[in-house]
Amino acid sequence: DDGFDYFRQWLILQGRDTFEGALADADSLADVAEGEAECEELLSLAAGIYEKRTGKEIPPHGVPCPKEPAGVDWDEEDLPTRCPRLTAKFGSE
Repeated sequence: DDGFDYFRQWLILQGRDTFEGALADADSLADVAEGEAECEELLSLAAGIYEKRTGKEIPPHGVPCPKEPAGVDWDEEDLPTRCPRLTAKFGSE
């Protein structure tokens, strides 16, 4: 889903402490998230700079992506229990 990619880029821009805090406790993002936590532009930034400087497309990174997400399965209905602060701040849309 594109939304996950855009969120991931936003999370990276928040810095290492926020990123690692979110890995340990996703609900900690209630302290920093405002509005839409997305940054689509970051996805193409490196490729755009590479192309501008070299005149070529950036080569594939070759990093394999998992076919399935890792971790414990959960449903959207679980959000109020899993992330009560985020649910209170943003609601369950």
